[in-house]
Amino acid sequence: MLLHSGSLRKGNKTMNTNFEHYRIFYYVAKYGNLTKAATVLHTSQPSVTRTIHNLEKNLNCRLFERSKVGMKLTPEGEVFYEYIAAGCAQFFKAESNLSDMLSLENGTIYVSATETALHCYLFQAMESFNEQYPNVHFKILNNSTRKSINIVKEGNVDFAVVSAPFQIEKPLQQKVLRKYHDILIGGKRFEKLKGQKFLSSNLPNILGSV
Repeated sequence: MLLHSGSLRKGNKTMNTNFEHYRIFYYVAKYGNLTKAATVLHTSQPSVTRTIHNLEKNLNCRLFERSKVGMKLTPEGEVFYEYIAAGCAQFFKAESNLSDMLSLENGTIYVSATETALHCYLFQAMESFNEQYPNVHFKILNNSTRKSINIVKEGNVDFAVVSAPFQIEKPLQQKVLRKYHDILIGGKRFEKLKGQKFLSSNLPNILGSV
């Protein structure tokens, strides 16, 4: 038996059955009751009854035995249910996983970061984030500022955290997370530079004169 999301061809007959029909069949078979299935599906009992009738007509076989106590699967219906239940389980799992990703319940966030950004901000931020969302994982790529921006443009990471000055173009957006400044640490040889302010671009000349 071949299950397909579009049309199903058997011999010269094409059956146009969509997934919604299979989903309704699944719940009727699961609960053995049209009213219960309609309640779960948020639809009317006549609509469920009509769908089951059309499905049986398309498949050219009876799927249920009707009685006052409910709906019981026929032997053909039991075989069909095994396939439909397996397919529905995959669809439901896909919906659940997607919902979890969108609500940050689980999944992986891809980040590119410079060495300075990692140690000055990102590690601490990740720790706080994981306290709230323990099932979300990070994949960290350690790159330069320029490369981090490029792989964001290419869509290879979700975002980047960088430390060097840069210019970006739309549609990228930037946000200042933290300000910091470099501190020069030197031995006694550089003691006379203590307290002085100078541009980093002049550093080679200053160090050369000491």
